[in-house]
Amino acid sequence: MQNKTLIALLIGKGSRVPGILQCVSKIKNAKVVFVLSSVGENIGTISARQRKIKSSVLKWEDYKSRDNGRNEFSIRVRNLLKSYKADLVIMAGWRVLMPESFIKEFKGRIVNIHPSILPLYRGDGDKAIKAQWEARWARDAPPAGCTLHYVDEGMDTGEPIMRGMVYPRDYLTLENFSEAIHKKEDEVLCEGLKKLLKN
Repeated sequence: MQNKTLIALLIGKGSRVPGILQCVSKIKNAKVVFVLSSVGENIGTISARQRKIKSSVLKWEDYKSRDNGRNEFSIRVRNLLKSYKADLVIMAGWRVLMPESFIKEFKGRIVNIHPSILPLYRGDGDKAIKAQWEARWARDAPPAGCTLHYVDEGMDTGEPIMRGMVYPRDYLTLENFSEAIHKKEDEVLCEGLKKLLKN
């Protein structure tokens, strides 16, 4: 019997989770075993439970104002990932910059999907989408879309795995463009995941 790659999802609002679960369900050698939200109960944690996948909430807001909050939070997350024996960690809307000790432990096994063509518009995903939309008519408008990348110690600075282009001028509103970006994120994350697991 072929061993499965055990996947844990670190999420924020959870909107990417249904697409990820749908994608992984079609990959024979992979299985999502755990979903952790840093925000609260949402579509992501609910979708996981509907598929009999363990999910939990660990609110970053409860830790971020503490003196050693980032490290305490990191230790809690790390222990949870270890308890589910996660081989691969996918960040999707996580929005918490993890400390160097955490990154080193999972080096090469953490990926993140970000809604811009990195290295442009690092950081907050909503702001990245809005910035791409506002730049759409500029003469030297940069490319827009999303990037799947490895996670390193910086903010969205890890090695790119795959990119997907979205053209903001094709859309009438920021909301339409945002929906298109998120749809492309689902596609890129799924294709990138298949590529990673194949390798």
